[in-house]
Amino acid sequence: MISISEAIVLSDQQLLIEILSKVTERACNTPLIAADLASGRTEYPFFTFSIIQADQEITSDWINKHRIYNCYIQVDAHADDFWQACNLSQKLFEALNDPGYRRFFSQCDIVPGQLSNSASRSVLEGVNYDYDFGFDVLFQVRAGYKFDIDQLNFDYSAETSIESVNISDLIDNQSNIEVNKGDK
Repeated sequence: MISISEAIVLSDQQLLIEILSKVTERACNTPLIAADLASGRTEYPFFTFSIIQADQEITSDWINKHRIYNCYIQVDAHADDFWQACNLSQKLFEALNDPGYRRFFSQCDIVPGQLSNSASRSVLEGVNYDYDFGFDVLFQVRAGYKFDIDQLNFDYSAETSIESVNISDLIDNQSNIEVNKGDK
């Protein structure tokens, strides 16, 4: 019997979490798991997520079937070392502000928005040996679009800068504008 693997097609919050998982893996080399599944986990470090608010309408006026809504996610870095948890949280915070990682989301019409400040969320420091640093992030999601995960590009590419622009008149070749990055 030949097994044909089916494409993994995701949308909305499930797609958002899958993309966030790709960012934690690539930017921090750390897995992302649901907070509800993390109790008793002994392999550190890892990130957890909790959906704080899954579907907050941002307008009641819809022109088409793909409405836009906000989704609030709590993201926490867990480690058995205080500073490792702190540094991982900060690293992910910076990655979510990096255009190279933000592109992971934008290809699916998801926009990472406001991020709260990263803070310690450890409850019983020293007793449970689970140090927890995290932040909340708002994502703006366009509902209803479905994406095949295998067809998306999760390769990091650093932000590029345009060094010069050259514009030529194609009709009579009389005008030519050239501007370099250092020119004002």
